[in-house]
Amino acid sequence: MQDYDGDEPTGGLQDLVNLDMSLILYYGQQHENDYGGRWFNPNDRTYGVAFTGSLERHESALRALLSLPERLRVQTCDHSYAELSAVCDRLRVEDWGFDAVDETGRPPISGFGPSQRTGVVQVWIQPGRADISQRLLEKYGSLVVVEERDGTSVLF
Repeated sequence: MQDYDGDEPTGGLQDLVNLDMSLILYYGQQHENDYGGRWFNPNDRTYGVAFTGSLERHESALRALLSLPERLRVQTCDHSYAELSAVCDRLRVEDWGFDAVDETGRPPISGFGPSQRTGVVQVWIQPGRADISQRLLEKYGSLVVVEERDGTSVLF
């Protein structure tokens, strides 16, 4: 007999949670213009899902699919996950430059990635690089949040 090592009280319940999270992702991929992302809330054991529009329609459709619909929490977001992914692609191609390293060999942008919970792309820059922060905010606007962080934490 194999020991159960999941977060839920039983392996069967953990299987249902895993299935629900997969179904949410699949549903989101079918509605990519509205889907903002999904996450698991460990404190209250709920599923967070964000959409740019028609919350009632998406919530109703998801509740019909899920094994544990009572765990579903739907919220609005300003940007779809597809938009955030496109920004990450642009950051990688247009802004991620190892040619502009500082005296310690670190690039000005230390990492970036989409935050499904907040609906923005988080960008981490090396401290003291207000020029990079300003340029990114002017270029991408509300799609990004720029934060100073020492080191490298590449996500994209």
